[in-house]
Amino acid sequence: MDPVNTVLSNLKNILPTSSVLTGTAAAPYLADTLRPSWSYEGIDEPDVAAQNLFVVLPQTTEEVAEVVRMAFEHRIPVVPYGSGTGLMGGAAPIRGGIVIDMKRMDRVLEISKEDMWAKAEAGIVLGNLNTALGAVGLILGHDPWTQPAATLGGAISTNGLGYLGYKYGSMGQQVLGLEAVLPNGQILTTSSVPQASSGLPLKRLFIGTEGVFGIITRATIRAFPAPQCRRLLGYRFDSFELGFGAVQQLFFAGLEPSLLDFGEEYPHLSSVEGQGVETQHVASLLEVIVYLGFEGLEEHVNVTCEKADRVCRDWGSIEVSKGEVDAFWDNRHWHGDRSGWSQTPSILTDYVHVALPPSKVPSYRDSAVRIIREKGVHLREFGLWNQPSLFSVVVQASSSEKAKLSQCIDALLTMARDMEGSIEYCHGVGLRISRHMEHEMGVAGMELLRSIKSAVDPYNIMNPGKWGL
Repeated sequence: MDPVNTVLSNLKNILPTSSVLTGTAAAPYLADTLRPSWSYEGIDEPDVAAQNLFVVLPQTTEEVAEVVRMAFEHRIPVVPYGSGTGLMGGAAPIRGGIVIDMKRMDRVLEISKEDMWAKAEAGIVLGNLNTALGAVGLILGHDPWTQPAATLGGAISTNGLGYLGYKYGSMGQQVLGLEAVLPNGQILTTSSVPQASSGLPLKRLFIGTEGVFGIITRATIRAFPAPQCRRLLGYRFDSFELGFGAVQQLFFAGLEPSLLDFGEEYPHLSSVEGQGVETQHVASLLEVIVYLGFEGLEEHVNVTCEKADRVCRDWGSIEVSKGEVDAFWDNRHWHGDRSGWSQTPSILTDYVHVALPPSKVPSYRDSAVRIIREKGVHLREFGLWNQPSLFSVVVQASSSEKAKLSQCIDALLTMARDMEGSIEYCHGVGLRISRHMEHEMGVAGMELLRSIKSAVDPYNIMNPGKWGL
């Protein structure tokens, strides 16, 4: 029997035939939301033909473990898959093998209002988990733009960040405990407590590590009381500097908004083609808007909002209408397909989300303007999310200028690390920025990561090719 048929036969001995996909049925799993239309140049064509890919849809942890044990024995790559909303290629099976789609493992196992936690399987959609929590007066603290589609396991694996991340933390910070299948098929279960001082917290091996050390099958997540009151505010500023100054003062005053979304927006390239990048940047600023949210006890929220309003007005802002603020909040989730950012085929859109010391954000922005001009690409947006240290840049270029866009992204990422920052704050590494991992971690750091990978996954079967490992 040839190797392909051997693998197929083994999988069908573990799972029902309907839970094993091959050929054209497996083809949609060749990529996640990372697209060739971005500056990343590694996936213009799939590196793996669909006929060399197997997709399985287990319903229990034991089935996942059996599949992984078989893959370990035969040295077959294994890639965990949530809903494919990842933006970094972390779920792309670049070396073929077996994709383990977790979508059928989507049960809520327990909700405890007393313990303020939820136990659920990794394949549950975040929005569905939040709905279940709402029935008992709790909420999920993780509210990303992909909440209607993204899964719990995927959010943990990328240590994702949501709109309310300053108040509730990243997805990883909300994990109390988890269950995971190791590369040899063993099942690991960690305790579900908020604090322990009994050695290395093994759950950290799977938070933000994109499946390179194992597959999360279920997790115990913090739940939070539904806020008695939530108020949303919006302010327009004349410049980034004024908006940033107001934001800094808000945090210095200890006001700590649950929501911070700050955008310095410029026209889409399709509306200004031919005008020249420098002219666009200097003369075509659309607006600088800061959205703030505060939630909790009504008395506290009202007082905090009054103070925040005074701060923003002192920095020269104009209040955004309630209708605009409500529209921002009501439309914050992504309901589209996995088509990426730009809907204009002739235009490439890409971004960086970097973490910086807040004191260095203004100088980073100024240097980013210089880099964008030097590379000859188009500035679309600067922004802050959740807190003053989390800075984003969105840039565009025509489809014939992909190399320029890629060079610009590389320069922006390199500069962030050189300024004592980090190259990504919410989406993980995957394939897209793996070439920057040694700069991020340092030589000693990468050697340590490779040592851990070798010890946990000696045959390199678990999501191989990611992180530069």
